[in-house]
Amino acid sequence: MGLPDIKPKYAWILPLVACFWWWAMLIGLLVSWIVSGRQPYYTDYANMSRWIIYLSDVAATDRQPVFICGSALMGVFGVWATYEEYRLRGEKANYLLPYFNRITKCLQFCLVIAMSLSSFFILMVSCFKVTTHTQIHVLFLALFIGFDVVFAIIDLILKLIYNYHYRERYFAICFGITLIWTLCTVAAISFYGIFILVANDQGNASYFYGYSGVHGVDCLLFVWLGFLYSCCGLDTPKSRYEIQKAPYKHLIVGRNHFNRSFGWLTVS
Repeated sequence: MGLPDIKPKYAWILPLVACFWWWAMLIGLLVSWIVSGRQPYYTDYANMSRWIIYLSDVAATDRQPVFICGSALMGVFGVWATYEEYRLRGEKANYLLPYFNRITKCLQFCLVIAMSLSSFFILMVSCFKVTTHTQIHVLFLALFIGFDVVFAIIDLILKLIYNYHYRERYFAICFGITLIWTLCTVAAISFYGIFILVANDQGNASYFYGYSGVHGVDCLLFVWLGFLYSCCGLDTPKSRYEIQKAPYKHLIVGRNHFNRSFGWLTVS
């Protein structure tokens, strides 16, 4: 893929670096807005609090380069992290507990594709200002969130399969965390959409514009807090080296048990 290989024992750092750049960008934009006097961008809406702001509005000002840089750096390290998980589960690297058939290998690669598309779409969101390219901006934002959810669903399926196959508690914990994040994200997006629809019906004086602002912020926080947890699915602490005393015994037992229960999934 053109990405440099990192030492396996340091691979867990990559998703944290991605999150660092994203959160640094978010905090930087928010602090800059507060220091500049919390300029309201929706003066037509009587109940849009000056304490509530949309990332798209702040980034549509002279702060746009910060948004672009943060999105680009987050994307690079996010894709790199998911690619490293795919690589380290392969036979050549032989480091993580491996994908064991074509189905799991395909799903693992789909994670890389989903993260790549999500990262591309958020970069496009940062490049097209909401004030000058509203429809394009909103379209890319919807695609960005959509592929984040797709990423989480694929990750849920993989963790469920790996947990049944390897009987590692780690996968069960990751499954639970990712499931909670996915449900919270979908709920936040749903509430945001409902509040906007109600507010549009009630007019500019509607209190629901203020409520939608709160849930709009929540949505962004959930999406990328979830990115931290789901991308930290790099189980580098549970490397293949931990089972070298009985080479492949754990893998073979797990494979046979899995084949008896889910034979229709076994392609290789």
